[in-house]
Amino acid sequence: MPYEVRLEYLDLPTLIYRRARADAIQTFKIINHLEKIDRSYFFVLSDTGYGTYDTRHSRYSLYKRRVRTQLRQHSFSNRVINLWNSLPGDVTQAGTVDLFKIRLDKHWQTLNWKYSMDSYHKLPWEI
Repeated sequence: MPYEVRLEYLDLPTLIYRRARADAIQTFKIINHLEKIDRSYFFVLSDTGYGTYDTRHSRYSLYKRRVRTQLRQHSFSNRVINLWNSLPGDVTQAGTVDLFKIRLDKHWQTLNWKYSMDSYHKLPWEI
């Protein structure tokens, strides 16, 4: 069986999906002070000018700093920003980590990239 078929048969997501999910969960924990890490060390909250939030923008939108080196470009605090900002407000504003995971999985289920190797070339938040 091809790799994608085996993944779907065993109900295992691709490695890129698992990495993106773990990054999103860790970002949620940092932003909501559920980790003993200063949020300002990693992220700058974006001032979108929409008040706290509206239907398209989360109150936790992140500002992407300009970077010069590839090392900084691929670091955690920079690579998760597009992923995080692509999530709808109801996902990013979940009250608990478990609720965030449920809403994230439900949102990404509609994108249909859990078992697809195409996700290595086009990530849903980069389309």
